[in-house]
Formats: sequence, C-alpha cells, structure tokens
Amino acid sequence: MNLTEELQKCQNLIYKGFTTVEESGIDWLNGFCGDFLKFCNKLHKFLVFDCNQKSVVIETCFLCISQVVCCVKYLERTINMEKTEGVVMSSSRQYFLDRILWCFAHLKSTINSAGDDVVLNSLEESNFVTSMDTLVDLIEPYSAFKKEEIANIAQFNAQAVFDSQKIRSTVDLLLSQTLALANVTLDSDKVALTAICQKVLRECMAFQETCSLERDGIRPDIHQRQFTATVFENCLYQLEDLVNESLLRLVFQVLVDCSQHSVESLRRLIDKNAGDELDNIIADFDVNVDRILQIGIFAMALAVDVRAKTTVRSCLASLESLDSTLIPSLYTKDELHSTILEDHYICEIRKFKNAIQDIIDTAAFCKCYEEILYGCIQASQKQFNKNDIVIILEKGKVLDEHFKINASDLFSSNGSDERNSTREYYNKFNLMLNECLAIVACADQVDNARILKRLRIFRSTLTKLIESIDKKGEETIITGTSFEEKPKESPKSESKLSLESFGITPSVTCILYKSRRNKKISDSLKGNTSQLSSPVASGISNIEFRSPAVSKGSTEVFRSPNLRRRVSLRVKMFKRQKSNEAQAVWATYNDQSTNLHITEILDRITNLSSTFTKPN
Repeated sequence: MNLTEELQKCQNLIYKGFTTVEESGIDWLNGFCGDFLKFCNKLHKFLVFDCNQKSVVIETCFLCISQVVCCVKYLERTINMEKTEGVVMSSSRQYFLDRILWCFAHLKSTINSAGDDVVLNSLEESNFVTSMDTLVDLIEPYSAFKKEEIANIAQFNAQAVFDSQKIRSTVDLLLSQTLALANVTLDSDKVALTAICQKVLRECMAFQETCSLERDGIRPDIHQRQFTATVFENCLYQLEDLVNESLLRLVFQVLVDCSQHSVESLRRLIDKNAGDELDNIIADFDVNVDRILQIGIFAMALAVDVRAKTTVRSCLASLESLDSTLIPSLYTKDELHSTILEDHYICEIRKFKNAIQDIIDTAAFCKCYEEILYGCIQASQKQFNKNDIVIILEKGKVLDEHFKINASDLFSSNGSDERNSTREYYNKFNLMLNECLAIVACADQVDNARILKRLRIFRSTLTKLIESIDKKGEETIITGTSFEEKPKESPKSESKLSLESFGITPSVTCILYKSRRNKKISDSLKGNTSQLSSPVASGISNIEFRSPAVSKGSTEVFRSPNLRRRVSLRVKMFKRQKSNEAQAVWATYNDQSTNLHITEILDRITNLSSTFTKPN
C-alpha cells in the first residue's frame, strides 16, 4: 500500500467519527492512531529519501501531522467527557474531525505536488527576512562598486536595468509585509512604520531612475547611481531597525495582554450581557490574536530549528481555527464544548509564549525593556501614573519568564565566570522586580519619590545584567526612532493612499485553515502571502541570499563588492548560530533536525495511542 492509499485509509476511518457514539468510541480512536502511525512511518521515509532538500514540503507535512495529533488529543478528551457526562458532544466532535480532514486534504495535495519545484520556490520567498536579504544582495554591487573593477560599463548599465526591476518587485513585497505588521503594532509605532515605508518606496523609485539606460538623451551617471543606491540601502537598514524595535515592543505587549484578555473574563461578561463593555473586550481579544499571528510569522521566518518553526506554526494554525469558533461557542449553552475550546486555546497560547521566549535573543529583549522602562521613569517624573508603572512591571515579569525558560542556555552550574556573573545579576534583577511590584501594590501609602527611586535602581540592575550578557557591546542602546526624518502626524488615510496608489497593500495572513481574518483565501501553507502578483519567485530564484556575491548572472560583469551589510534582524532579534563553523555544518544539522522532529512526532503518536483505555 503506497503513501496516498495509507492516507486514504486513515481518512475513511475518520469519517466513522461522524456516526453513532457506539461506533466511534475509544476503540475507534485507538485503531485510527495505529493506522496513522503506519502512515507517518511511510511519510518519514518519503521525506527523508524523496524530499530531503524541499523544506516547504517537510514543514507543511510536519504542520499537518502536528495538527492531527493535537486534534486527536482533544477528541480523546471529548469521548471521555461523553462517557462521563452521559451526553453526545456533537459540536466538539465535528470541530476536531473537520480539522483532521482539512489537514488530510492538505497532506494529500502536498505529497502529490512534492516535485513542483517552481511552486515551492515561490512560497519560500514570501517572508520579510528573505525579501530583505534579496534586496541587500541586489543593491550592494551599486552602492559599493569601484569603477576600476568594472570591465564593461555598458554591460554593467544593462544589468542595472534588469536588477532595478527585480528590486522594485521585492520592495513591493517587503512593504506589503511591513504594512501587515503596522496594521496591528502599537499606536506609537504605526506612524513611524508607515513613514519609513513611504521613504523606502521613494528612494527605490529614485534608484530606478538612475538605472535607466537613457533619459532625455542623457546617459546614466554611475556615480549618481552609487549615491542613490547608498541612500536606498541605508533606508532599508532603517526599515529593518524599526521593524525589529516595533516587533520586540509588540512581543512585550502581547505577552502581557494574553494574561489579561482571558476567555474566562469573556465568559463572565457574556453571562452578564455586558453590552458595550463586552464589545470592547472582544475587540481587544481580536486585536491580540492578530498581533500573535504577525509575531508568529516573523518568528517562523527567523527560526533556524525545524522543530521550533513547526511549533510556532502549529500554534498559529490552531489559533487561526479557534478564531472563528471560540467566541461563538461562549454564546451557546453548550458549556462542555466551550470548555474544551477554551482549554485548547489556553494550551496553544502557553506553547506559543514558550516557543517565542525560546526563539527571541536575550540581549535584544533586555535592551528593548530597558528602553521601555527608561521612558516610563521619565514620564512618571513629569506626571505620576500608577497604572502605567503596573503595566511596565508586568512587562518586567515577561522578561523574567524569558530568563527562566532559557536558564539552561544562559546559566550553567559549571559555566564560565561570565555565566556566573550573569546568574548573579539576574538574581538581583529578579529581587528588584519583586521589590518594585511590592511597593507599587501599596502605592497609596508610599511617597511617589520612593517608588521612582526603586524604579531607577531596578533599571540600574537591568543595565548591569545587559552588560554581563553582551560584554562585547556589539550594539548600543538607541532611544527613539533610528531614521533621519521624524514622521509627521499626518492623517492615516493620506499615508495609506500614497502606498496603495502603487498597488502596495498589507499582506494576507493564512497559516492553514480558512478564517474570518483572511481577506483573501489562499491555498498557501506559508505564514505570509501577499496580494501582489510578484515576479520575485521566478526572477530571483538563482540568487545566493547569504553570500557576498550578487547573482550568478552578474558575476561576469563585476567583482563581488566588499560586504557592507550590518548585523541583520535575525541576529539582533532572534538566536542564530554565531560560530564560524555554523554554515559548514548547517546541512548536516538540518537533516538531523528533520529526522529528530519526525521521530518526536512518531513518539507522540505512539504515546498517545498507548494512553487510550478500552471501555469496560
């Protein structure tokens, strides 16, 4: 029996879940897990021998398998609750069975189209990081070239025309992804992100003009082109910096909001018929889910471990599915169904928070919080606001959780002096955080000056902790926006029009399932797909993204310029391999990660199957 036949057998078994409870009890689910395990074993061989170099196929299969395992776990809970409560939970059954069937459909289409290299490459291009890498690689030859190294100026100018077209297509894609983030980011960052998007587009158009072969009878000026390319390149770096800073601030806010905007609070308000208050809470809940999706999209693009990426994608896929069912279930009288969905949501949020905390770079996270804390202290000196301080300290608890989750990496019992020093400063940080929380709790009985003094000591402790984590001082703490032109408080509609007039709109988010948030339904399993019909995939597939060389077609025209790229977003925000040997062992590591992850999934299925107990 081949792979698709095994999958069809599993699918036929799932259909029995829609029949009577007697025919779809724990024995039925146990039998399904056994057949699904056989399918996964065959899929494992298929991925190892036939799709070893096709990361999109592997990641899609991992996502679908993880979702099936997740749904089976909650199906088991549903069946057990049916037996305990003596009821038929048809809504819960249908919800999880429909999700499994949806995953099977995507698995089947992915397996059947595994050899479609063109489609797979186009999907792989559609994220912020690869778009930024592509642009930097394309622009470097024109911002760092030396005239004496150009053997054929005419050929160099002709190449510039071709590259400028690819650059413009990639810029459109990059800006659509940035606008998607700007739509959900903090209000203080929205204007800045929109302004820098406009600036990038303006400098891109200026560079395009200098790449024209002839304008009004005037030949191209390569020195003017170099100047505009340098300005454009710096503008891209400013965009990257601002996206990085905005994203980190958003992570703090979202992780705090996850605990405040609970499903239980929604349930209480619905029971009370709270009206306007309920509408506001639901709106905040929706915004937080949108923000989680955007954070997850960037995390997927920057994660180097296949398992970490799959964990984030699986969490986002579950939240995407729950988005259209969780809140409506609270309005029904089916309390058991809403309870299962609530538990599912809480579990996925917890896994998402842990995965993001594991991926985020500690030094960058600390520096971001130091900036937030400094701004709060400055504002409180002018006008004391207890609520603002409480929110800042809640974000401090988020940073404290980050250290606890990553303790094995940051601290070591037999580590170096630097690690022991970091542990010592962290203990002081934790102590001062608890002291600040305690003094704010009784703020009505304490003078404001004492509270501010505690906050200053807290910030001083945090600064020392940052220095112990990053003694080399690769980055300095920058307060405020990093781009030159401060954004004017222009109306939102005007900012959007200038970008939309060029066909640039926020990209559409679709992880796996159809959702009410999807402005446009896409069959893509990638985290971020654009409405633009971008020729990037077909035109830039031959670019080596992480090498100093530009493109294979242009190496004969000029030599590779000196590498001028700064520390990239992935280094500043997320953990990367910092060893010089990392790239050399990457292929081997990736293979091992793939095999380990599929083995881990198989173990989960085996353990899940063995936990089922036959009814008496």
